[in-house]
Amino acid sequence: MIRVAIQLLFSEARLVSARWINGTIILAIISFISLQQSTLFFSMMSRTYNMVTNASDVDVWVSASTPIDLEYALLSISGVEYTSPLYQIQLNDTRSFSITGIDQETLLGLPTKITEGQPHFLRMEDTLFVDQKAKSIDVGSHLMLKKKPCLVVGKCKAVREVGQEPSLFMANTTFSTLFPDQKPTYFLIKGANGVNHKRLAKRITQQTGCPAYIPSEFIRMTMGEYVSKSGFSKGFAIVMGCCFILGLALAGQLLYRNCLENIQTYAIIEAMGGGVQTIILMAISQSALLALMGFSLGAITLLLGYAIFHPSTLSLSIYPMLIGINALFILLISVIVNLLGLYSMRREEVGILMKG
Repeated sequence: MIRVAIQLLFSEARLVSARWINGTIILAIISFISLQQSTLFFSMMSRTYNMVTNASDVDVWVSASTPIDLEYALLSISGVEYTSPLYQIQLNDTRSFSITGIDQETLLGLPTKITEGQPHFLRMEDTLFVDQKAKSIDVGSHLMLKKKPCLVVGKCKAVREVGQEPSLFMANTTFSTLFPDQKPTYFLIKGANGVNHKRLAKRITQQTGCPAYIPSEFIRMTMGEYVSKSGFSKGFAIVMGCCFILGLALAGQLLYRNCLENIQTYAIIEAMGGGVQTIILMAISQSALLALMGFSLGAITLLLGYAIFHPSTLSLSIYPMLIGINALFILLISVIVNLLGLYSMRREEVGILMKG
């Protein structure tokens, strides 16, 4: 019956090209928009917790929200191997930068993927690392920060913030010289071997009163705050809702007409004992084939664009899960509109449908 359903979709040679091409293009456009918007949304979300992604070797993040000597208090907690403060600031001078200050001894908080230079170069005075996407800044050059020259000694692979400013990483000694009044933003914890990091975070919160999170908890919290306080998530929901409605309206015209044109054939199959389930299976097969073609065309177009623009700072992060979810999204649109056509057939008597 699946083969019969495909033949019905391609029936009437004079209509094949228009019907097939129109349906494929409609679903391809919907697929492209939905996949592009979802990848854009999750790419932006990944930038909200960029510091967690960059500092992948940190076990626990502690918010420095207390006036006590937090570093000493953390070192006294069982399970903490060592801790280091992390400083962060946005500098808007002659050029905008996102600057992170890390401990010069442990270098905890420095991105683990170094593309140029050596991490220990940061222990030298007035030196810094820059993210590799800052093409205009070369290793060996000097950057003027607060009217003070700093030597670029290396580059690293770092995820930028939402604002797209180049990321700079320097030792706390250099950071404190440039920004003497800046307090630590977080304290980074490296747990002892065999210690449960989630329990360690809970123990830190209980003993210091400061919020402590393992990386996965920190990511969920950061994303949750951004989604709740930003209008970006609402815009994403509106776009996806419009895609769904447009898909139903545009693709629905094609599949609904196809179902009505073959309604007598469906009635004959039912009269011969095929049953409603067989007809529904045939309709879903037609929908799946059309959805596959439309989604593939839309996804390939987006992937080509991704390959072209990936080296830029505006590159998207395409996750395999998003591709699967969007494929189901397009399939759902196709199935719904095809089943609506079958619903019209069920309202008629089989004998009437077989006339003519």
